[in-house]
Amino acid sequence: MALPALDGALLALLPLHLLSLGSRFLLGYGGVGRDRPGAARSVVLLATIAVLLTGISALSDTSPSQRGSLVSELEDLRLKTARLELILAESTKTLKSKTLHLEESHKMIKEMEEKIQLLENAIHEMKGSVSDSLNTEEWIHSLEKEVQLLSKQSMKNKDNIQSLQSSANEAKKKMELATSEVEKMESIVTEQWIQIRQLEQAFQLTKMMTSRVLKRSPLKKWHNNRWPSKNTMSKTWFLIIVLIVKNELQDVIKHQLQMNEYTADLAANNLVILFLASSMMAIPILSLWIIITSYFQLL
Repeated sequence: MALPALDGALLALLPLHLLSLGSRFLLGYGGVGRDRPGAARSVVLLATIAVLLTGISALSDTSPSQRGSLVSELEDLRLKTARLELILAESTKTLKSKTLHLEESHKMIKEMEEKIQLLENAIHEMKGSVSDSLNTEEWIHSLEKEVQLLSKQSMKNKDNIQSLQSSANEAKKKMELATSEVEKMESIVTEQWIQIRQLEQAFQLTKMMTSRVLKRSPLKKWHNNRWPSKNTMSKTWFLIIVLIVKNELQDVIKHQLQMNEYTADLAANNLVILFLASSMMAIPILSLWIIITSYFQLL
């Protein structure tokens, strides 16, 4: 008699365990993008909760092939992160080459200034010692012209150095922006993969415990009557909610991109906004699909 009572208690605690895991996942995912406006964040959070609750029955009808497509979308996100890393490496290589060119230009200017100084010293010495010689005066005049030419060349090189410095600064800013985007995407993907694996392990354990309890307890009939069936909720309503949430999320992402001067150009690209919104919605929906699939396999 003690063993059925213990199994019944474990079965009663299972919903609380599932609720705790879902709350931790939502809090962890909600930590990304805390600089988002408060009102828009509240609307998106409430709409996302409505989508998750509404999709409990609709997502249970998905097939393994659809689950594979969700996983492939996550892999595409990893591939795009790798492409960004390649772009970052190329930008770093370009910046290094420009820096080397600047160092060579500085060295050349220094050498020219030394030559100019030597020529000026020679001119002053010749003017003082052989000022009456016509040939010497012509030579001095030619040296003065050469000094003027070297001075013009030096000014031109300085202008080129300034333009190269501005180009190098712009390339450095672009590299820093690409680096921050890569690090942000890598942290999001890593955190979501960890959360998904933790949920899978927790629900595998829950599935085994629930299966043992249902085999030995007369509460299976009560369990089946307590939860709604897979056809009680409308798939059309679920799709409408998903579209509403996606539109709200796209507006929030577009607003955040417009606030940053480096990402303002991306705000005009609807494909980029759609990709970011889909990526942010794919992980919660995939996790919910795993939860619901595990639950209905027990019934």
